[in-house]
Amino acid sequence: MTLCCRKCIAGDAPYFGRCVQSRGANSRYFNLNHTYDGLGASESPHSPYYNWFNFTDFPAKYKSWWGVTDLPTVDKNNTDYQQFIYGPAGVIEQWTQRGVDGWRLDVADELPDFFIHGIRQRLDQYPQKVLIGEVWEDASHKIAYNQRAIIWLAACYMR
Repeated sequence: MTLCCRKCIAGDAPYFGRCVQSRGANSRYFNLNHTYDGLGASESPHSPYYNWFNFTDFPAKYKSWWGVTDLPTVDKNNTDYQQFIYGPAGVIEQWTQRGVDGWRLDVADELPDFFIHGIRQRLDQYPQKVLIGEVWEDASHKIAYNQRAIIWLAACYMR
């Protein structure tokens, strides 16, 4: 039995951990190994997910998390991706409606503040939902995306 199942049986809604800065190379969105039906970003510039990623030499070269090619990075400035994550019909909304009490963001210090704020705004529609961000270094003076990150100010994201 999984931890989520045990928590639900005990009457506690689960928390989900989510990596939103990258997708697996073999996810349906990138589909490097052609595992899924439909076009992934690595298969065609006509894929609905192509603009989520930054190709430097399609299809072989693309930006990835810390150079790990199994983890192509997602363009957090892409409005379609933003909607996919925290839009009205996005991942955050769908799972929160199903009873998830909170979200944990992997390496939140590598996400732009506006992206975290978008997730927080979506969660603010529900009472007592928690947003936790993983930070591996001293966040009080973190510079990300060429600006001082405000992730250490918990009041900005926790209500």
